[in-house]
Amino acid sequence: MRKVIGLVAFLLMLVLTLNPAYTQPSYNFIQKGFSKRITSMAALPDNKAVLCFGDGTCSLIDSSGNTLANRLINPDKEIFYIKYVPLSRILVGVDRSGNIYLLNSSTLNIIDAFLARKNDEESFLMASLSSDGRYLAVSSRYYVIVNGKSYPETRLVVFDIQSKSRIFERDLDTSNDVLVDVFSLDFWGSYLIAETIDTKCELCQLTDNKIEVYSIDSQNVKKVASFQSGLTLKCVVGNFLVAQRVQQNSTGNYLTYVFTLPDLKIKAKRMLDKIQSFIPFTNDTFLAIFSDGTLRRCNLNLECNNLVSVPLGRVAVAGDGSFIAIFKTDEVEVYSYNGELSRTAYYQVSWDIAPSPPKTAVASRGGFYSIYGDNMFVSALQLTTIKLRLIVVDDQGRPVPGAVVEIISSGGTSQSLITSNNGSIIFELPPGTYNINVKKEGFSPKSLTQSFTSDTQITLKLDRKQEERRDIQINVLTQDDKPVPGAKITIIGRENITTLTNVNGKAPVNLPLGNYTILISAPKYKQLQSTFEVKTNTTEVYFKLEPEKVNIIVETLNSTPVEINVSLASLTTNNTLTVNPGVNVSLPVDAYQVLVNAPKDYECSASPPIVNALNGTTNVNVKITCKLIVTRATPISDVIGFLEKKMIQNVKMNMSIDKTLGKLPSINMLNSSKLDLDFQQRNKILVIEFFYTQCTGCKYLVPALRDLSRLPGVTVVSLTVSPVDTQAVLERYVKENNITWIVARDEENLFYKLNVSVFPTVVVISDGKILYRGAGAREELEQMNNTLPSLSGLPSLQNVPLGSLFRPETLIFLGMFLIMTWLVIGEKDEKSNSEEDSIYNNTVTFPDFGSSLHSPDLQTIEE
Repeated sequence: MRKVIGLVAFLLMLVLTLNPAYTQPSYNFIQKGFSKRITSMAALPDNKAVLCFGDGTCSLIDSSGNTLANRLINPDKEIFYIKYVPLSRILVGVDRSGNIYLLNSSTLNIIDAFLARKNDEESFLMASLSSDGRYLAVSSRYYVIVNGKSYPETRLVVFDIQSKSRIFERDLDTSNDVLVDVFSLDFWGSYLIAETIDTKCELCQLTDNKIEVYSIDSQNVKKVASFQSGLTLKCVVGNFLVAQRVQQNSTGNYLTYVFTLPDLKIKAKRMLDKIQSFIPFTNDTFLAIFSDGTLRRCNLNLECNNLVSVPLGRVAVAGDGSFIAIFKTDEVEVYSYNGELSRTAYYQVSWDIAPSPPKTAVASRGGFYSIYGDNMFVSALQLTTIKLRLIVVDDQGRPVPGAVVEIISSGGTSQSLITSNNGSIIFELPPGTYNINVKKEGFSPKSLTQSFTSDTQITLKLDRKQEERRDIQINVLTQDDKPVPGAKITIIGRENITTLTNVNGKAPVNLPLGNYTILISAPKYKQLQSTFEVKTNTTEVYFKLEPEKVNIIVETLNSTPVEINVSLASLTTNNTLTVNPGVNVSLPVDAYQVLVNAPKDYECSASPPIVNALNGTTNVNVKITCKLIVTRATPISDVIGFLEKKMIQNVKMNMSIDKTLGKLPSINMLNSSKLDLDFQQRNKILVIEFFYTQCTGCKYLVPALRDLSRLPGVTVVSLTVSPVDTQAVLERYVKENNITWIVARDEENLFYKLNVSVFPTVVVISDGKILYRGAGAREELEQMNNTLPSLSGLPSLQNVPLGSLFRPETLIFLGMFLIMTWLVIGEKDEKSNSEEDSIYNNTVTFPDFGSSLHSPDLQTIEE
């Protein structure tokens, strides 16, 4: 009978050990008021939080409400956005003035700060940070000046915090992707989710708003999906985006979507009651506060079940998948959820002043945080602990008293206790993963790593020492005593061990006394084989690795010019080394890009273009080949023949530039770089159009110039002669007319030197000679002929009132009649241009088409 009772008691103890009782966690509530306005909040691990205020300060609050740190970040610069980055354990903050701050999460000291706002931007409006803390998306307010008036606009910007640079901008002037306003910004992994609109219209928001998804990397930001949704309320749930349109349909319901990310494909679509706010709950469920005052839990098929009633407009909710915190004006309730709600904690909010409702709530690892009004902070923090009972026994199962047991958390904190006479010890710990180390003189040390989420009992057996051992540290260094991390170490001897060095080039091992052979290998270094001895006084041993080398010879072929310059650029260190062809260069093992600085009029290539010695290559021959750039591929006769069909007047010439102009100048292009016209005409066929932006005939010539610019060996340049054609006017002219060639101002007055007085005028130059000159767009003349009345229908000028003679249509017709008469006479008098001509002898002054069409000094610019 005693045996049966003992067996039952043993089985009961075993069941209790393997299946510890589950207890609901208790909560500690903190209510803290401040005399200054709270502008942003971030939740931290270990039940801490950071609050930032309107005076430019931030405070670190612990689980008891104590202020651990208080820092002035920037006087009177409120940080409206702050977020904790778990990977780097830093805080990223953004203020309204466009400053970005990187803060130490333990001390709030500024690690780095920089101004991200551009000169034309007034302030940042909203911000969102990627989960890895590298990319920050903001919307900024800037102003556009139109007719002397200033209008506010919104710009979408993405920053690479690592390089402190803008990698993306989108605003009113973005080509083919206009942006007027940004309504929300969220990140899903490395994808940015934004709601935008490209139309300046209040009512249009209900229909024209778009949800857009952008992929982001260090190279670029690319839009990968877009959905025209109208104005929405939305949140990210796992790998999905849930959104509800704010516009009511005819039935009184609201269209609600579930999109897959990142492609925005519709997973579910359903008409639901109006939702006041979304709250992410798990990876496949979310909470929603509906307009009837119910808090519901919904799945990704938009099937919802009621949980509890809440006061509309005076509540903030947060959930972590198992628990839900409901912050109300006068109380806080915490519920556990396991198919249904069960209230586990309650707190009465006290007020010395008029109560304010909560504005926002967040959940973070068992803690819930909320901001009430402008200056009240309330949190509910779990106080869950587990009991860990350790029993230390020897190899015979007997208790080992006096053993030192050290337990180390994943965060690095540790505590040590000594086992009692029965070999046991009890720790009270937060749930988590711990390293357990047990030491006792005469026994081999014991280590264990395990995660604990509930009360647990563990028995550890210590082996009595059979031989003397030592803890030693192996140090792997470079020739200049720098640590080598990640080196593979293989130890062969009384015990065989394989391990890796840490970031400090160290590898701790425990070995019996004796002699050992060690093999060390690491990328970019020669493998080392050596020996060492573990003695009673051995604590550390040192080994130095010799760098692996790669031999590179650069060879040039016979056609390569002597003055070629070749350099090798490391792809890992960014160091660049200039090399001389034919010389053997010995460099550390790395990946190198071959950079060739080709002489003028040559293009050069390297084979291979990248030397990758990381794969074990020790000798590499790089061959450089160059070839002369042949640019003239289109016959000049084809260019002139094409223009003769497009122009009204055509004059073939054979005039030396040196005698007339001396030398063609360099011009300043719209992108601030220079173009050498003299170089272009000696290497290509240079076509210069003289125009101005308000010239009607010039615009008829745009398609012909576009076709010419596509021909190989032809350079087309349009030079405006008008003093009021500013940089902004030209940029707008280029955009509106889809101009693909070079447009610039005639700052050297070439039109005057070439005696140009009619616009448009086109000049063809090549090899130091002016070969052709044409004036007037033939298509404009044809259009006018089609619209003017016939000659037979004209009334007698003697019977026409004097005022009617000066009507625009009459003047235009008379001008065109004179032009056509002049063309007929001009064809009879045209002479051969086989000999070198003077530009002045071959210039014909056209009758004016009308001052509004051909006078650049009378044009008006609409800003």
